[in-house]
Amino acid sequence: MSRRITLAAAAVALCWAFAAALCEACENPVWEYAMLNWRQHPHRVFYLHEGAEKPGDAAVNRRLEKATDADTSHANLLFRRLDVTQIDGSSPREFQALAKRYAALPCPRMWC
Repeated sequence: MSRRITLAAAAVALCWAFAAALCEACENPVWEYAMLNWRQHPHRVFYLHEGAEKPGDAAVNRRLEKATDADTSHANLLFRRLDVTQIDGSSPREFQALAKRYAALPCPRMWC
């Protein structure tokens, strides 16, 4: 009787192993496909400030700028400092829209 149970257990284990081998989704992992084929869309971070930036903010901003350097970093990031007092009609429309949208909020402020 115990030999039958052992054989049955071995058969079940063999079936599970065979089923697991058939269930392989594909040869290329999803992350590899994504890295090779999906278009890059950078995460945008804007630092809105009035006049000189605060010393604590400057350290963080330097790290963000370093992360956006294409030669030394692979981060998918775009970082811009925007002095809202310097934005005028000749500035890019996106910057004008940001300054207008957040004019009532206190600066400095990060916007993503």
